[in-house]
Amino acid sequence: MQAVTMLARAIHFASILSLAGIFVFLAVVAEPALARSAPSDAPAFRRTLRRLAWASLAAALLSGALWLMLEARSMSGRSLADVFSQDVIGVVLTRTRFGRVWELRSALALLLAGLIVAGDRLGRRRGAEMLGWATLLLGAAVAAALAWAGHAGATQGGEGEIQVVSDALHLLAAGAWLGALVPLALLFARAIGDWAWLGVAREATRRFSVLGIASVGTLLVTGTVNSWFLVGGVPGLLGTPYGRLLLLKLALFAAMVAVAAVNRQRLTLQLHEGVAPTEALRRLRRNALIETALGLAIIMVVGALGTEPPGAHLAPDWPLPFRLDLDAFPPSPAQGREAILHGVGIAAGLAALLLAALRRRHRWLIGGVGLALVVGFGRVPLAWMLEDAYPTTFYRSPVPYDATSIVAGSLHYADQCSQCHGVDGHGDGPAARDLPVRPADLTAPHLFAHREGDLFWWISVGRNNGAMPGFSDVLGERERWEIVDFIRARGAGAQPNILLPLVTPGPAPAAPDFAFEQAGRQETLHAATETEPVLLVLYSLPGSLARLNALDAARDGLERAGLRLVAVPVDPEAPTRSRTAAPLPDFAVSTGPETAAAYTLFEGPGGCPCEFLVDRAGLLRARWKADSAIGLAPPEELQAQLERLARLPLARRASHIHSH
Repeated sequence: MQAVTMLARAIHFASILSLAGIFVFLAVVAEPALARSAPSDAPAFRRTLRRLAWASLAAALLSGALWLMLEARSMSGRSLADVFSQDVIGVVLTRTRFGRVWELRSALALLLAGLIVAGDRLGRRRGAEMLGWATLLLGAAVAAALAWAGHAGATQGGEGEIQVVSDALHLLAAGAWLGALVPLALLFARAIGDWAWLGVAREATRRFSVLGIASVGTLLVTGTVNSWFLVGGVPGLLGTPYGRLLLLKLALFAAMVAVAAVNRQRLTLQLHEGVAPTEALRRLRRNALIETALGLAIIMVVGALGTEPPGAHLAPDWPLPFRLDLDAFPPSPAQGREAILHGVGIAAGLAALLLAALRRRHRWLIGGVGLALVVGFGRVPLAWMLEDAYPTTFYRSPVPYDATSIVAGSLHYADQCSQCHGVDGHGDGPAARDLPVRPADLTAPHLFAHREGDLFWWISVGRNNGAMPGFSDVLGERERWEIVDFIRARGAGAQPNILLPLVTPGPAPAAPDFAFEQAGRQETLHAATETEPVLLVLYSLPGSLARLNALDAARDGLERAGLRLVAVPVDPEAPTRSRTAAPLPDFAVSTGPETAAAYTLFEGPGGCPCEFLVDRAGLLRARWKADSAIGLAPPEELQAQLERLARLPLARRASHIHSH
């Protein structure tokens, strides 16, 4: 049934765009051209276009009804017979967004039918021009309303509003260009061999050329906006079915633009210069039909796109053995001058290519020099940025990055990985000496040069020609992602210059999420940090009691400064009271044993007590340790660090590690 749904969508889109395009053509192209020189059979031409409009409207209503039935069947999971017998369609129409939009579009289509009838009766009498513009506006509304029937209409919030507006403009531009091609071809057909229509054809061609340029520009801008939201980037474009269909659509669109460019740059000039106008008209009509065929192919692709989830919502299967890492340019500060030299050479080459495109004299020579500069100076920077890639390189972990996942990953690591990589991840496990390739040090900085999808691929499939085996047959998908979480958390905690006793704008590890209970209310760390930074205190009794009391005494001032206190016991079985039976401050929360176990990875040398400043993006921005030379931060120092934190731009929440 999916193929039938695709076909129904495609026919509906084609009919609606044709309907809108006919009235755009009449109002903007044909009528102004006919007003200059009206052939005797102009009324017959108008009747032909109105018959085409009636056919488009009928096809739109029938395909729309079929689309509704198929959507009702898909939503209910029932057969088509049950869809009719059990009033499923009524439920879809009244209780779903798709149904309400369908009702709106159907009402607009029926109103449009009424205007077409009125236009047929009015003919060219007084008021016909005003009615024509009203018909154009209503046809545009029918086309624009399709935006609420696609992926854009399903998106909530501000992004959804932007997508709907962009999609509506995209549909209007498509209707103005693609929908007007058949009427244009019909006009060319009348002008072939009929000199009375030659002047009309010339003026119509000039006007349609302007309309086409405006439509193509709008399609490019709105298509870019839509792709940004629905595809998300190059991985979604190359690695998802939606993205690959979009690439096919872009290729067909490029072919349409190429045909239109030939019409504008060559055939239109031949038509206006009077050199073999009949032959120019035949070629223009042929090319208009070719553009129409390409446009119909695009609409078939659009029909398929509507049945696929957007690429931005899927894990992309990367098809190439490499990727570009822009952060690797230049590879080291020492090569900065070399990078500048290559950048200047590339810029000069691009300037030469642009100059070659703008002028005819010595075009090939200038273009060849520009291409040589781009290739010559671009090879080295390209080599710097090329990184190995795998099918899962751009996967994002479906497992929440939290204390539970990290602790579970540590257990899987101990069972499956520690024999080679070592208990502490330095690549010095007992089995390492017998391997032809030394296992990687999983605490070294190079760990963060690899995406989490790379790590997942190696854990799943193996690497180094079997020196490291794959574990997909031993560990489930969730278990492999949990190992990734553990490896990256431990690696972040092992970096010497990331967690310092002061806030810096440098890289910051993500704080593992965890659930806790405070004053009988359940909460999570990430939910708490959405509104304000948190000072996360790892404590043990009785040694941390004085620190907890000192923070409690300064609590009012810290909270006024915008800092929340959350204290987590290193030993969850520890009592909630001190030996003197005095209760702990109420910011000492209850949580599971995995919380302290996960944050132990970020403590560094030594042990508790340890405190972390977590910003509103859920990133660990600073760390203080009681056994360090600086010690734990006094309240006034905490307020000073909050001020430093406030001056940093708020980062987006990251799954593992973020750098500005």
